[in-house]
Amino acid sequence: MPKFMNLNQELAPEIELDDPVWYSDKLDGSLIIFWQRPDGDIEAATKGSFRSDQAIEATRHFYEEWTLDARDEVLAALDYGMTWVGELIGPSNRVVLDYAADRIAPIGVVDNATGRLEEVSEEGPVSLRDLLAMPDRENAEGWVIRTQDGEFAKLKQARYLELHRMVSNMTPLNIWRLLSTGSTRESILGDLPDEFHAEAGNLIDDLLSDFATFEHEFN
Repeated sequence: MPKFMNLNQELAPEIELDDPVWYSDKLDGSLIIFWQRPDGDIEAATKGSFRSDQAIEATRHFYEEWTLDARDEVLAALDYGMTWVGELIGPSNRVVLDYAADRIAPIGVVDNATGRLEEVSEEGPVSLRDLLAMPDRENAEGWVIRTQDGEFAKLKQARYLELHRMVSNMTPLNIWRLLSTGSTRESILGDLPDEFHAEAGNLIDDLLSDFATFEHEFN
């Protein structure tokens, strides 16, 4: 399955504002690909690994939490030369958004011969102009867009991009730089959404504690 480019990227499909598009929810997690072992067992993989933490968790979901009908959908796709793909989202695999529970949300099936994504649950058509005019949704990344020619692109919300930038900068090194240049715990947390306060606060406390220990040992 090819990578979907953001709508404003160079390799994204060219879509005019009045062109019809179909759209589905862009989920904030890890792509899951189900495949069949030579012994017939089903396992999950991510784009980069057969044994990543996300792949192992998705395999567990398949066998322990999915209904027989849901598992049969994966097997039926494989029998027809297709691959079932979904997105692992939830607290255990959080990127930015705060989903209530772990689950594998279906994306569609990929034709193994052509690599095309099919059977996507989507809405539309609407014009690209109308889609761009829709207000940002709460706790959402954006939309996956499909054109009339079957090409795909991503459209991310401004609020998600802002949150992603904040989370990407929430590393021990970046936070220590802020603390060492005079920022306080309160000022750092004040720039973050409420849902990240606990995680960032713990990181700040650990850094200050480590620094106090270091300072005590070398003074």
